[in-house]
Amino acid sequence: MFSIPRYPGETVALAFRWWTIFLSILAVGVLSGNVFNIMFARSDSLPGTFFLVNNLTQKETISKGELVLFCPPLAVFEKHRLSNYLPYYLPLNSCYGHTNLLKKVVATTGDTVVIDASGIHVNGSFVENSVPSEEDRKGRLLRRAWFDGVLAGNEFVVAGKHAKSLDSRYVGIVSRSWIKAKARRLF
Repeated sequence: MFSIPRYPGETVALAFRWWTIFLSILAVGVLSGNVFNIMFARSDSLPGTFFLVNNLTQKETISKGELVLFCPPLAVFEKHRLSNYLPYYLPLNSCYGHTNLLKKVVATTGDTVVIDASGIHVNGSFVENSVPSEEDRKGRLLRRAWFDGVLAGNEFVVAGKHAKSLDSRYVGIVSRSWIKAKARRLF
């Protein structure tokens, strides 16, 4: 993606090229009338830094492998003390004053899912890096989710790439009503 500068001023040219790409994507979205946001996310849970976020309509489907932006209900948010883990976020569409969660969908309607102390299993296959931790990075106990069954309509399981990602191991099954948007990695 990035190369080592070979001559003086090449770093400036490279930065200019990336800004040109970024502004071009932004212009296409504005001119086409699409409603979207560019999201900056720096986390070990997902690869990438900039994401294109599209708000969902009621008719849109959500498939395995897609990235979704979601906010659990207040009761789940408070039960798992999510405010201890999520940075504060000012925009109006925040999750109780914190950033929304951005995760990859690993199971959808009709999938057989087991979430237990050994991790997340979808249709008998283990989801990589899904063994839950007992404590967070500060030594606080984490509440784990448990599930063994088939996902009903509008239910999803989400996971991050990082072993300590705040995902379905802790928040459980994600309802369609929690999901605010889909996201695509830009770079």
